[in-house]
Order: sequence, then C-alpha cells, then structure tokens
Amino acid sequence: PSDPGLYKSGSAGFAVVETDLIAAGLGATPLAEYVDSSLATLALELPDFTVVSREKKLNPEDLPVEIVHTSAFAGLLIQGFLFYMHDSRIAFLAFYTAPKASFEELRDMSDYSFSTFRDRSFSALPP
Repeated sequence: PSDPGLYKSGSAGFAVVETDLIAAGLGATPLAEYVDSSLATLALELPDFTVVSREKKLNPEDLPVEIVHTSAFAGLLIQGFLFYMHDSRIAFLAFYTAPKASFEELRDMSDYSFSTFRDRSFSALPP
C-alpha cells in the first residue's frame, strides 16, 4: 500500500488512500462492509453527516466499486467517494471534498475519474 495522495486547491481537495487490511490486523473484508464502516466513522466525525447517494457500479474492468456522495456541516461540505476492494484485502478510497458552493466545479472531474478507475496497481500482490 502507498502513502495517501493528498491534493488541495483553494478550499477543495482530493485524496487517494490504500490500506492493506490484512497487514492492519483487520482481516478480509467485503466491499459493502468496508463502505458501511467508513461511512459510520465519517458520521461520528462530521456534524450533520448525510449520505446523499450510494451506488454500486462496475468499473471498466467489470470490477465492483461503490460511489457515494455525502454532505456534512448542514450541507455546506460535499464529498464524493469511490470505494474499491481488491481481493477483500486492499481497500482503495478516492475522494473529492469541497464546500457546496464550489463542489459543482469538481463534479465533471470527479465523475470522470470515478468512471475510469482501473485496478492496475495490484497485479504484483501475492495471493
């Protein structure tokens, strides 16, 4: 797994995080369980946290991903998440976050990056 990639521009940000759940002592985890756990954690940390949409999709390689949009702070903060799980072991999370007033400027980029996500970086992992 790599260190998180964090990118910030003004009040908006983008992050990519990979976590080896086995190495972290959490065990194999299905994608839906990982998403549920992540959203529950966010609900505890962010005031007025709300899941606006949650959609199961297949990426261009026909691998399952979940795309979730949320709001927090009385709707003033908007986030878009892409969740992916490689072999119930490596959790991948990419997300955009921005104030509501500027999130729409990121919408096309967020939608495009989520729709083109591919799993090419894990081919060398041991079974």
